[in-house]
Amino acid sequence: MRDILFTLVYFSAVIPALTRPWLGLLIWTCMEYMSPNRLCYGFANSSVPWVYISAIVTLIGFLLSGERKRFPFTRETILLILFSLWMIFTTFFALNPDGAWDYLSRAIKIQLFIFATLAIMNTRQRLQAMIWMITVSIGFYAVKGGIFALLTGGAYRVFGPENTFIADNNDLALGIVTIVPLWRYLQLKSERHWVRMGLGVAMGLSILAVVASYSRAGVIALVTVLMLMIMKSRRQILLGCVLVGAMVLAANFIPEKWFDRMSTIEKYQDDASAMGRMNAWGFAWNVALDRPITGGGFQVFTPELFRRYGPDPDDPHDAHNIFLKILAEHGFPGLLLVLAMAFCTWRNMVWMRQHTWDDPSATWASDPVLMIQVSLVGYVVGGMFSNLAYFDLPYNLMALVVLYKVLLRKETDCAEDHAAEDGDYFEQETSRIVSGSEASLMRVSAARESWQESIRALAKPNKL
Repeated sequence: MRDILFTLVYFSAVIPALTRPWLGLLIWTCMEYMSPNRLCYGFANSSVPWVYISAIVTLIGFLLSGERKRFPFTRETILLILFSLWMIFTTFFALNPDGAWDYLSRAIKIQLFIFATLAIMNTRQRLQAMIWMITVSIGFYAVKGGIFALLTGGAYRVFGPENTFIADNNDLALGIVTIVPLWRYLQLKSERHWVRMGLGVAMGLSILAVVASYSRAGVIALVTVLMLMIMKSRRQILLGCVLVGAMVLAANFIPEKWFDRMSTIEKYQDDASAMGRMNAWGFAWNVALDRPITGGGFQVFTPELFRRYGPDPDDPHDAHNIFLKILAEHGFPGLLLVLAMAFCTWRNMVWMRQHTWDDPSATWASDPVLMIQVSLVGYVVGGMFSNLAYFDLPYNLMALVVLYKVLLRKETDCAEDHAAEDGDYFEQETSRIVSGSEASLMRVSAARESWQESIRALAKPNKL
């Protein structure tokens, strides 16, 4: 029954997207992040390629729509294109060719999703809808996990949906940490009181879900994000008190074993998981040194290759670091492309903040970019211990920054053009008035001279 209901709802939303590509992209976003089909137990769970259907419908709608099609070619988007091409190139030299070619199709699908976002989401309203969809899609599992933690007293770990990027507890925690600032942004922009209250509750449950995931990296990233949110808030004292109070309540709520796990952060030498990650980092560095240009290709972290490159060949692990994962799989050029893309995105966010700080009319762009900046910092901090190097979310957020800047500059240029036109009109009117005034003065002067001549003629005596 659940499968049939999901199918009916899905196709009722997809059919209108054939003429509205932005709607198709929102559905595609939902399927990428939330994967609601994973909540079904029959044919809808895995038998139907929902994501591919969403992508095809979106692309058809985009081609058939009468909208002006313009892709924003900026430094960030060019670097993203180069990184996508580089991933294809390194796959030809992969150490694990079967696994690499299988994973390449998934990675390219993600990049196509980002390129579609850049081409379609070109208005304020669409960008706002995209933020809502991203936040609600991941936030669904955050709220669900928070409620589960409340009902179980935090005794069990919170996991994400199976066969998705956020299935693992650590990856789910990182995804939730990234959307916490977006919850706050949506709360600030909502006009209805009950919506703001609901978003505040969702944000609190999201924080609880991160804690209940028992992810040490997630907790570190969460603390970083909350501190930045307080620093960048217009109501620092109020928000700080609320968050500190929430942390105190959480500390009294969570069980003792949670603190035991968090204490291993200081004593990492005695923790097998931490030492396994360090072994994976050593493996990644060794692969990069041996193959500095192409790396080992996708899916290089295998037991067979660990016996060749691992410091401890009998302890294979995945990378547990987004940057070292890219370094091992795509070499130093791949890592440099990603770092350059991140640097350019950061410069864009700083530029927008500097140019909109004292402009209340530009808060539609500055406020979301400010929270996206906090989200990306949280993602990088948590990503230092995560495998989500190719997750859609950070690339999607970088794309939103690009689009906000493009729209902001476009509207600013239009405003300057209007101001210039108004200035030209003012100068023309001023010139006309001045010219008219000079002509009037000349006429008055001529009339005065004529009147004076008449007086002098009358004053002369008549000769007989």
